[in-house]
Amino acid sequence: MNALFRHGPYLKLITRDGINSGLIEEKEIEVEDDNGTIYRYLMPVDGGASDTDGASNPWLAQVISHLIGLNIDPYGDYYPGAVVHDFIFRRKILQWLNGQWQKPTYVVSGANPAIGQMDMDRANRIFRALMFGLGTDNAKATVMFEALQEFGNKAWNDDAGV
Repeated sequence: MNALFRHGPYLKLITRDGINSGLIEEKEIEVEDDNGTIYRYLMPVDGGASDTDGASNPWLAQVISHLIGLNIDPYGDYYPGAVVHDFIFRRKILQWLNGQWQKPTYVVSGANPAIGQMDMDRANRIFRALMFGLGTDNAKATVMFEALQEFGNKAWNDDAGV
């Protein structure tokens, strides 16, 4: 899978508390699946101050990552990808389907994007692809992806209610 931001990875955000930020200009993402099919997603502006909190790494994980030299904090080079990930987890992303922007149907597993489905595994793989596209080194992207796959269920369920 490959993923990129249309018109560059720059996001316009506003924060009210220094942690949570809201998108103030919509942003489109293209995802190319391994079979070559391209899907378009949109992060719309909804005026919220809690669209994202960056890469939601627990403080202990941040400390450990700094001690071993990975330096995984909420605002690294992967930050734009983390914003997309939060939009997907918080059920705010839209998908271009049948000639219009639509909310994906969230499923437990086996998402079929051709019919507008999203699941946690696809969300995590999109984030990983965006991290690589943003120049995040392999070790850091792999650790973050594996941590999401292993421990992301709680956030997946909690963020649905945000």
